[in-house]
Amino acid sequence: MYLFILLRIKEQTINGHSTCSSCSLKRYFDKKECASPKHKLVLFNLCNDVCQNGKRKKAGVYIESFKNVLAEALAHSRDKSIQPNIIRILKIWGERNIFPKAYLAEMNDILTKESPAPTPVANAAISPATSVGSTPVTPSQTYKPTAKIKDEEKILAEFKPQIMIEKINSYKRLEGEVELKFKQISSLKLDASSVEAVSQLKDRAHGKQFSQQFEDSCSKLENYVSSAEQQIMEQKVMIEMLEQSQVFYDEQYREARIVANFSKIVFSSLFGGYQKTYGGEKIEVIFAEGAFARAKALDLGAVQCDQNDLLFFIDVDITFTSNILHRIRMNTKQGAQVYYPIVFSQYDTSFLCNFYKINPCHIDNFNLSMDAGYWRNFGFGIASMYKSDLELVGGFDTSIQGWGKEDVDLYTKFSESAVQIFRAVDPDMVHLYHSVHCDSELNDAQMTMCIGSKSASYASMHVLADVIQRTPEILNRQPGSRR
Repeated sequence: MYLFILLRIKEQTINGHSTCSSCSLKRYFDKKECASPKHKLVLFNLCNDVCQNGKRKKAGVYIESFKNVLAEALAHSRDKSIQPNIIRILKIWGERNIFPKAYLAEMNDILTKESPAPTPVANAAISPATSVGSTPVTPSQTYKPTAKIKDEEKILAEFKPQIMIEKINSYKRLEGEVELKFKQISSLKLDASSVEAVSQLKDRAHGKQFSQQFEDSCSKLENYVSSAEQQIMEQKVMIEMLEQSQVFYDEQYREARIVANFSKIVFSSLFGGYQKTYGGEKIEVIFAEGAFARAKALDLGAVQCDQNDLLFFIDVDITFTSNILHRIRMNTKQGAQVYYPIVFSQYDTSFLCNFYKINPCHIDNFNLSMDAGYWRNFGFGIASMYKSDLELVGGFDTSIQGWGKEDVDLYTKFSESAVQIFRAVDPDMVHLYHSVHCDSELNDAQMTMCIGSKSASYASMHVLADVIQRTPEILNRQPGSRR
């Protein structure tokens, strides 16, 4: 019976029915089935678990639901065998700011009082949960969270960025309409408030013309005032929504900072191990904030170096041997030559294994056969050069956001300079296959490059032709059919 009660309360809490959970806490303390002090302590431990999780996950509604019944529950839990355990729970709540200090002090007084429970208010009705003959407990003052805290919890749960974007676009359209109507009023030839204009009317025809212009002016003025009033109302909505967005994005930024700080710890530990292993070599990790931009990242690394330093730009998805270091030194000449190696790029090996049913699927990273990958003749992201030559041609264009184009831009600068470009295939550098995601925020040129890189990495022409030959649904498909 007790096990069922405990599981039921947990189930209700997880599903969001926190009020039912808190009522269960009070109700089961009063029932004879739960008269055992041990049973009451277990329920308090359950309450502690729910409240602490509610605090961590910013779910104040769970904490509030228990707050309203704890006073009465504590009044029924003064047994000396469990009192120290409950006092300890109250102390933990205070240390972790689960409940206000004043509220916890009052709860501690209720628990430790030797006298009977507080007397009821005059003519107070006995609740169904109170047995006849027992002294009803006067509920203590309820400590409710401020409206700000409740609002923040509601914002974090309900805020939708897309709705805010749509609202901003709608407001911008309205703002344009109001501005246009104001210009229309400003361009009117008739000054309806001018007594002189009215006094110059000489005949009926002029009066009729003036009347029409006056009515037209009034109509446009009323239209403008109506739109301006609507704009003011929308401004209030926009201000409120922007305030909500600040709460939402502050929380998102806080969580992102937690992840970023954890990443810093991991990277510092990893590279600290490398530093220890390789002794005197300097290994440094530079952390930066903001949206991903390869050009900015490479530039941030380059500025740490001196003019006569030899730079080698390489991506994390490239595997290589120590042989490349010799070629980098030999093929890069300060003031005269930069080195752009042609890297071998793997095809999707899992595609080959699945189609040809190869098991186990062995991947040899330095298999340079035509069905294993292709040479990236038009890849310019991997390069070595001296810092002085990088600055000579103007460096990276840091205005380029996201992936792609920054390497082509730098290659073009070198091709138009007096510095020679040396290109050659390098069998000790391989671009490992990984799935490619083309961000919808990329501009047209970047998107074209990304899709081209993605499509080129599926398989060789020989394998793709074989796939088509072995797949009748594709081979026999009618022109224009999507099936």
